[in-house]
Amino acid sequence: QELMDDRFAQRQDGSDRVWRNLSQNPVTVQLIHRTLAVTTAATVLALAWKTHRLSRAYSAAAAIAKTSSVHKQALLPALPPRVLQLANASVVVVAAQVTLGISTLICMVPIPLASAHQAGSLALLSVLVGLFGVEAYSGQDRAGGGYGEEQRGGESCAQVVVDESCKAGFADGLRRCVRG
Repeated sequence: QELMDDRFAQRQDGSDRVWRNLSQNPVTVQLIHRTLAVTTAATVLALAWKTHRLSRAYSAAAAIAKTSSVHKQALLPALPPRVLQLANASVVVVAAQVTLGISTLICMVPIPLASAHQAGSLALLSVLVGLFGVEAYSGQDRAGGGYGEEQRGGESCAQVVVDESCKAGFADGLRRCVRG
């Protein structure tokens, strides 16, 4: 009853009850805020986990490629170091944001804590935009043939040379790394 309270409707027929409750009822607004907060935190943590897992898979693939004999050159994908840094930063910022949000409620919404919580949301947005920007820019480089031993987008990326005869074994090894 509190989530969709009739007292927030201002028209006689109650046709504005839903949108006024969604925007003006403190109980409903808190439920929406907490739901979005949990969803955002879980998504950021999953993104960071998958980023680290992908980085470990690429590292394992590079190790497999280095042990093979070299006949033809082929490039392996690699994550720019900035991607891992921003993934770690996103976890730190989301943890700080959750802590600030809980502290703000426990302390009965003091203005300095509420302002810090608002600033934390901008920090999280900035880190995620930076992360997706680096990934989008790196994807353009990979589509153009991968990384060489040059500077691309301010990041230094190493070229890995793979033997043409070991590509089938390499692909199996990479699948095992990604699954495991």
